[in-house]
Amino acid sequence: MNQPGTNLQQRGITTLVVYVAVVACSGLFLFPFLWMVLTAIKTARDIFSHSWFWPHRVYLGSFVNVLNTVPFGIYFRNTFVFVFGLLFCQMITVTFAAFAFARFKFRMKDLLFALLLVQLMIAPQTLIAPN
Repeated sequence: MNQPGTNLQQRGITTLVVYVAVVACSGLFLFPFLWMVLTAIKTARDIFSHSWFWPHRVYLGSFVNVLNTVPFGIYFRNTFVFVFGLLFCQMITVTFAAFAFARFKFRMKDLLFALLLVQLMIAPQTLIAPN
């Protein structure tokens, strides 16, 4: 026979094990990000020395160097023009496609609509084959 509190204790232990596993996996996934941030605030000497984790001195000169070297304004403008141009073209195309699917009857309408939905659901980056 089961004791009155055995099931409750078993669930508590299971919950604890799940939480420990979630925290361990979170640490595993967050460690590279933390390493990247800590490396960004180290000097070159700290990066290549034996200071393993925390920098001896916080150095923000790397950020200043990147902001002065790389033309982020031009990159931002190019991205803005590309994204909104593509958005404009897609809105026109999708509006006509929606009208055609809603109003017209034609062969393989359901198949083409399913293919359109599949194309929207799959991220374009997954379809690019590496060289």
